[in-house]
Amino acid sequence: LLVNLLLVLVLDLVKNLDEDEKAMVMKVKVVYLHQKKVLE
Repeated sequence: LLVNLLLVLVLDLVKNLDEDEKAMVMKVKVVYLHQKKVLE
């Protein structure tokens, strides 16, 4: 539940970023999702 809340906040921030920052955030998200799968 807390993670979902954080994701909503992050997505809200992403809306205000420029393209370079969005690309960086996407990379971080991919790494995060991969780590989550590994932990599960």
